[in-house]
Amino acid sequence: MRATGGGLYARPPPPSACGYPRPVRIRLRRALAATALLLAGCGGGAPAAAPVQDHVHSAVGGHAAGEILLGTHYGLRISTDGGRTWPSAGDLGRTQIRLLVAAGDGYVAVTGAEDGSSATMISADGRHWSGVAGMPAGRPVSALVAGATPGSVWAEVTDVGILGSDDGGHTWHAVDPTPLTINDIAPGVDGPNLLAYASSAGVFLALGPQLSPLGDAPWLEGDAQTVHRWSACPRCLVATLSGAVATSADGGRHWATHATRLPFTDVLSWGGGGGALLGVAPSPASPDHGLYLSTDGAATWTRVIDAPLVDHLLLPDATGAPLLAFRWGISVYRSVDAGRTWTAEGPLRG
Repeated sequence: MRATGGGLYARPPPPSACGYPRPVRIRLRRALAATALLLAGCGGGAPAAAPVQDHVHSAVGGHAAGEILLGTHYGLRISTDGGRTWPSAGDLGRTQIRLLVAAGDGYVAVTGAEDGSSATMISADGRHWSGVAGMPAGRPVSALVAGATPGSVWAEVTDVGILGSDDGGHTWHAVDPTPLTINDIAPGVDGPNLLAYASSAGVFLALGPQLSPLGDAPWLEGDAQTVHRWSACPRCLVATLSGAVATSADGGRHWATHATRLPFTDVLSWGGGGGALLGVAPSPASPDHGLYLSTDGAATWTRVIDAPLVDHLLLPDATGAPLLAFRWGISVYRSVDAGRTWTAEGPLRG
């Protein structure tokens, strides 16, 4: 998991107030800036009027039936009716939420300040939040994912490395103090002890609680922007690279790469979705913007939402969460047929 030479792992520029320092987010925000000055959403002070430029950074299904937590640039919203209404809620109702996951019996959130710094918080109910122990103060957290075992959480902290928690985010410990730029983390890719991570040099595999490298070279070479479990099989993975989507059926040891002109920033699947993949292409400057569906392992894609700035999804999970897509504004789209068709539900309502 160490750099093997050269400038492959150079850190991206300092994070803006809007995002975390993942290269995929930096590329996305630069693309959006060309046409979204009117949104004024990713820098400066608080808006004088209602934040119509608000946008979604993270979304997770809640622990109660019909509950969804939505982390936005201008605060945490919690829907209790399956995504029909989204009132601001709790201690973080007016705080920038950069990252959010459900972990164990509660939630972990990473909040943001205008100077780009982060704070990591925990909550049992999503409404009352407190601090954590062991997370470096102020350091931007660039990736946050729930682990493969109950209560486990992984985080990548800029200029620090990968940290882990075994108690739902309450306490954190350094796992690998690497200078690598890690864009994404996928735990449990071939049993609970194998983890994949994406970097600008490719996708690497690491084993065990201390993330011992499984080899000293990437298993998939290239600028790997994201890596996720793929619901097509227990050992399947999907990764997004510059100009390609790659899939693996054996825990990341062998990959099939599919070149594409589509400007994907992420490719995702969900439990119960079989081999279906959804490709997110928010780029406002590209005629290929929109949300795309593949049912043949990323070989071909069909556009299912023809709109720019659709840049985040809520995926169905064990909590019964619906399949939703979010567009800057915030506008909500819903699918009830595994992503084949979508209904525009209009602007987010409080």
